[in-house]
Amino acid sequence: MYFYKGVVLHYRVVIVLLVFFVFIVSITNLFADKIVRIEVRGNNTTDEELIMSSSMLQVGDEVTQSRLDKAIKKIYKLGLFSDVTIKGEKTDAGQVLIIEVSENPFLKELIFIGNDHVKEKDLKEVMGVQDGEILSPQKIFKWTKKIKGKYKEKGFLLVRVTSEITSEDEKAKLTFSIDEGRRVRIKNIYFTENTLFPDKRLGGLMKNKSKRWWRSGNFDEEEFYNDLDRITDFYKKHGYPKCEVDEYDISYDDKQEWMTIRIDISEGKKFCLGSVEFEGNEVIETERLKAAVMFKKGETYNKEKLDDTMVEFYSLYTEIGYIYAFIIPEEEARGDTINTKYVIQEGEPAHLRKVIISGNLKTWEKVIRRELRIFPGDLFQRSKLIDSQRAVFNLGFFEDMKLDSKKANEAGDIDLILNVKEKEVGQFNAGMGYSQAWGVTGNISLNIPNLLGRGSTAYFSLEKGGKLANYTFGYTEPWLFDTPTTAGFDIFLITRKWDYFEDRKRGGSIRLGRPVPRLKYTRLHTSYTLEKVTITVDDEDISKVSTYILDQRGTKWRSSIGFTLVRDSRDYRLNASTGSRNSISAEFSGGIFGGSVDYQKYQFESRWYEKSFFNFVHMIRSRFGIVRGYSSNATVPVYERFYLGGVGDWGIRGYPDRSIGPRENFSIIGGRTAFVFTTEYKYMITQGINWIVFFDAGNTWDSFENTNLANLKKGVGTGIRIEVPMMGILGFDIGYGFDKKSNGGWNPHFQLGTSF
Repeated sequence: MYFYKGVVLHYRVVIVLLVFFVFIVSITNLFADKIVRIEVRGNNTTDEELIMSSSMLQVGDEVTQSRLDKAIKKIYKLGLFSDVTIKGEKTDAGQVLIIEVSENPFLKELIFIGNDHVKEKDLKEVMGVQDGEILSPQKIFKWTKKIKGKYKEKGFLLVRVTSEITSEDEKAKLTFSIDEGRRVRIKNIYFTENTLFPDKRLGGLMKNKSKRWWRSGNFDEEEFYNDLDRITDFYKKHGYPKCEVDEYDISYDDKQEWMTIRIDISEGKKFCLGSVEFEGNEVIETERLKAAVMFKKGETYNKEKLDDTMVEFYSLYTEIGYIYAFIIPEEEARGDTINTKYVIQEGEPAHLRKVIISGNLKTWEKVIRRELRIFPGDLFQRSKLIDSQRAVFNLGFFEDMKLDSKKANEAGDIDLILNVKEKEVGQFNAGMGYSQAWGVTGNISLNIPNLLGRGSTAYFSLEKGGKLANYTFGYTEPWLFDTPTTAGFDIFLITRKWDYFEDRKRGGSIRLGRPVPRLKYTRLHTSYTLEKVTITVDDEDISKVSTYILDQRGTKWRSSIGFTLVRDSRDYRLNASTGSRNSISAEFSGGIFGGSVDYQKYQFESRWYEKSFFNFVHMIRSRFGIVRGYSSNATVPVYERFYLGGVGDWGIRGYPDRSIGPRENFSIIGGRTAFVFTTEYKYMITQGINWIVFFDAGNTWDSFENTNLANLKKGVGTGIRIEVPMMGILGFDIGYGFDKKSNGGWNPHFQLGTSF
C-alpha cells in the first residue's frame, strides 16, 4: 500500500518537473532568439516608422522581457494610443515581433453643457485645446482640472465636471457636462487660540478676504495655503518660532452660497535670539561670517532676519565661486533663548567652462557676448552673473531673458545657458503730436536700434509744426572695431520759434565714449559740435524783446567740445527700481576751439532708486547747472541758458514749459545757474504700467552770486508711465504749481522718451 502510494507520488513529481522543464525551455528559447522582423498593426493614422523608432527595438536584438516592457512604455509615452501590446511569433530564423496598437481618436467636436456663467471661448482658452488633436485620458483629466480651476476663480467652488466621449470611426465628440453649483463667497474668517494678535491683524495678512462692497470675496484654494504660511511667518517674525496652524475648517451655509473659514492657531512661546556659532568654515573666516549676521544677541526672534542672514552667507560663498556650499542652521532652545549654529559644507569652487547663447534669431552672438562680465575660466561669481544679466537686458533688444546653468564635469565646473527672446525694436512712425512748448506737430521717424543685428543704432526723424521744424539723422556704433568704444554722429537742421524770437541751427556732432578702467559702471564720453546758428526777431516784436536777445541777432558759428563722466548702476534703464545714475559734464565753446560763440557750461545730476514700502520704488533726483562766458557773461547765447518748467531734464511739473526764469521786458531770457530737485514714488499697476506721485522744486537765477536755494518754485502731482514697445516710456502727468506768478496751477504734461 505504502509502496503503491509512493509510486503514485513519484509519478506526480515527475510530471510536475517535466511540465516545469518544458516551460523553462520554451521561455528560454523565446528570449534566446533574436528579432528577425518587426510588424506594426492597428495603426490607421499613425506612421509605422514613428512607432518602430519610439520602441527602440531593432532587428538583430535579443528578445528580453525588460526590452519589451521598455518598448511598450516608450510607445505609450507618445500619447497616441489607448492600448499597446507586443506579441512574438517563433520562426526557424528567430522571433517576429508584432506591435499591436489601439489608436486614440481625434477630437472632432467639443461640447460644453451647463456652462451658464463661463463662456465657451474662455473655457477653450484655459484648456488650450485645438481642433483635431488626439484625445487621451491624460488630456481629458488635465482639461477637467483646468475647467474646475476656471470656475473656482469665479467663485464656483463646488463645481462638478464630467466628460463623455462619443466615438465615430477615428474621430470623437467630447462632451463636458458642468454642474456649476452656486457662486460661493467668503462670509467670515475667524481665528481661535490667538491671544497675541487680533483677528483683524491676522486676517489682514491673507490674500483671501471676506466679501465687502469693494472686493469680491472669492476663495482661492492655492492662495489659501500661502495665507497659512503668511500667518505663521508673521508670528515667527515677532518672536514665536513654534507657531503652527493646528487645523482649519471650511463650512458652508445651507444654500451653499457663503463660506466660513475657521483657523486654529497654536502660538507657542516667545523666544529671543542668542549666540551664533560656525562649524566647517575654512575658506571664509568666522569674523567675516559674523559680520554678515543680520541680527543681534538678545533681540526678539525674527525668522525674516534669519533668512536674510542665510542669503548673506550664500552671497559671500557664491562671490568666491563656492556655489556648492551647503549651510545648515541648527537651532537649540535654552529657556527662552534660541542659539544658532551654522554647519557649513563648503565644497570646491566652480569655474565657468563655457557660455551657451540661444534664442537670438537676429542679433549676432558677439553682440551679446561682449556685454558679459564673466568669461570661460573665471570663478563662477554671483556678482558677475548679475552684472552680465543687467548689461545684456539694458541693450534694449530683448523682451525676456533667462539664465540657467548646468554642471559640466565631475570637477564641478559650470556651463552658463543664456536664452533670450528678441523683441521688435525697429520702427517707422508717422503721426501727430502735441507738447506745451511746440503745440501740434506732424512727425515721421525711422528708428533702428539693432541695425542688421549688429547692435548699432540708426535713426532719422522729421518733425514739423507751427513753432518747430526738426530734421535729424544719426548713427551710433556701440563697439567700434570690436572694442568697448562708443562712436557716433548726428546731423541736424532745427528751427524753433519762441515768444519773440526764432533760432535756426544747422550742423552736426561726433561722439566717442569709453569705460573708465577699474571704475565699475563708469564711462567717459566726449563730443564735438559744429553748428551755424541764426537768431531773428520780427520787426513788430522788437519793442517787446530784451536788449540781451536783440544783441544776439544774426548768424554765428558755434564750435564746442564736451566731456561727460557717467556712473550708471541702474538695474533697468527704462524702468529702474534699484541703483543710481550720476553724471558730471563740462562743455567749452569758442575760445581755442574757434567759432564766434563763447561760453563754458557745467552740469551735475544725481538720481537714486530704491525699493520702498508696499512695493513702491522711491526715486530722488537733484540737478545743478551753471553757464558763463570767459571774459564777459554777455557772450552766453540765449539758447544755452536755463529755462525751467514742464518736463525734461530741467522740468518742474505744475508749470508750463520754459515758464520759469529771469525776465527782461516781456521776455524770459533764462538763467545762468539752475537747480532742480525731485522726489518720486512709483508703483507698478501691471507689467509695463506704473503710477507715480511726485514733488518737484527748483529755480534758475541770472548769476551764481544771486543763487538762493531757499527760493524755489514747487509743484506736486501724479501721473502714469506706460512702457511702449519700440518707443520707450510714454508719460502723462498732472501737476499743481504753487507759484501763481510763474503760471503755476494745474498743468498737464506729456512726454515720450526716457528722461523721467
